[in-house]
Amino acid sequence: MRGLRLLLVVMAIGTFLGGCSESGSRLQDMVDPGTPPDPDPDPDPDPDPGPEPQPIDVLFAPVVEAADASVVDNLLIIIGDRDGRLFAYEKGVFPEEEAILTASAAKILSGATLYRLVEDGVLSLDDQPQDYLDFWTDDPADVRSRITLRHLLGFTSGFDATPVLSPGCVSNPFITLQECAKRYHDEGVEAEPGEIFYYGPAHLQIAAAMAEVATGLPYTEIFETVTAAPLGMTDTEFQSPSRTNPRAAGGAVSSPNDYEKLLRALLAEQFLPDLEAFAVDRTADVIFGSRPQVTGITGTDWHYATGVWIECDTPRFSDACLDQPTISSPGAFGWTPWIDMANDYYAMVAMREFAFLDQVIAEEGVRLEQELQPLIETALRSLRAQGGAVAFAPRRQLDLDLCRGGDTWQIMAPRPDGKRAYGDPPRQAQCAQDAVR
Repeated sequence: MRGLRLLLVVMAIGTFLGGCSESGSRLQDMVDPGTPPDPDPDPDPDPDPGPEPQPIDVLFAPVVEAADASVVDNLLIIIGDRDGRLFAYEKGVFPEEEAILTASAAKILSGATLYRLVEDGVLSLDDQPQDYLDFWTDDPADVRSRITLRHLLGFTSGFDATPVLSPGCVSNPFITLQECAKRYHDEGVEAEPGEIFYYGPAHLQIAAAMAEVATGLPYTEIFETVTAAPLGMTDTEFQSPSRTNPRAAGGAVSSPNDYEKLLRALLAEQFLPDLEAFAVDRTADVIFGSRPQVTGITGTDWHYATGVWIECDTPRFSDACLDQPTISSPGAFGWTPWIDMANDYYAMVAMREFAFLDQVIAEEGVRLEQELQPLIETALRSLRAQGGAVAFAPRRQLDLDLCRGGDTWQIMAPRPDGKRAYGDPPRQAQCAQDAVR
């Protein structure tokens, strides 16, 4: 009996040990599954890193070559996007802080300023001169009573262009802007409003006179308050032929560095909330009675927006020219600023020349602009491809209301018609730097 019990114990222990041996084998297999497979003898090579990024001066070298080939000895080229300047080149001597007369490049300054008053509700595109100017006729039978601010900003009010050698009241330093506007009124118009485009100074001079009454400020102070101070433009002002009768279409002095601030603010929609609304074609259904004849754009059909040209490089203007257009404001002294919405950049050719009647100088800015545009587009594509610039940076809005609530702006009580009027602000622009968000 005792031997039987011993035998059973031995058998039980054997069974237990056998099971443990099987479990231990499975556990060992889990911990040590065996020799791993050999690695791939031919792994994929690292991707090609591509060409080395090109420096800015290399990318824009063709721009420099074009500038050096220009007949103008002293000029400055500035190129930038919404985030600021990308490239600049000075040929000869033209310090970017030097302020000189800009001629018709001042039109975009006035156009933007007056359109800002429209955005603010101080003026309306449907306003008429007689709403503000006591001397303006309101006789329905008189075509002058049918002129609107929209016509004036688009140069389709019916006032004819004034010959260069007889520039009229806009060159008279001894009268006021209001007196100049009255002289234009008394001389009369050449066409029904909205029918013919005439490239001349009367339109913006009358619009500026309306703005003076609407705001209670002289035009020089309107520009300073609405545009220059918020954007930090300290070298730019309307002073020719005088501060009492500034030529709204061409009497501003500016420095390239200062002027650039407006171009960037417009492109980034920091100054006007809708750049395309500012650049709308205001000459779509009109006859062109007069526009500058420039050799560099012969065979093209440019239209007009709000103190700026809408460039169109085809013989006939089409809707394609309005799809993210290029707008520009060339001046007789060679200043040619432009904003290319399709390629998201601004640029300017500024010339340090004072040849008033030199047609070569007057046309060279536009000719050079046209030559530079494809070169700049090529450089920007390369720059953005290598990560040197953002193709479409987020737009930021310049909150001018913050400025108006601070030391830079003083808002008067709304007028009975509900429109706002501006008080006389001190000269300072720090608020604008704090308002960009």
